[in-house]
Amino acid sequence: MVRSGTLQQDLPQDRIFARLSDTLLRLHYDFDYLDESHLERAQIEDGTIAFESSEETYSVLIMPAVEIISRFAAERLLEFFESGGHILAIGTIPLEADRREDNERVRDI
Repeated sequence: MVRSGTLQQDLPQDRIFARLSDTLLRLHYDFDYLDESHLERAQIEDGTIAFESSEETYSVLIMPAVEIISRFAAERLLEFFESGGHILAIGTIPLEADRREDNERVRDI
């Protein structure tokens, strides 16, 4: 993770996220990693999120510790949650937007 221009390595939340990924693999749970660009193309409905390129639907999103998020991504996550989806945040949740003028909206979400 990068914070204030310096790289911080081996953070506890990163280790937790890695262990969680490993555990899901060992238990044969199907999962995918996605980024904000996937949220643009996602269909959100009835507590699930789906993507055109896949037949899979997801009812749980696991979000790694992030400090900054775009307003658009935060709003899409809120839409997913309000439709009945579940979000598990590992570590911190973002309280700042990628654009200063969107900070208040991201904090409200």
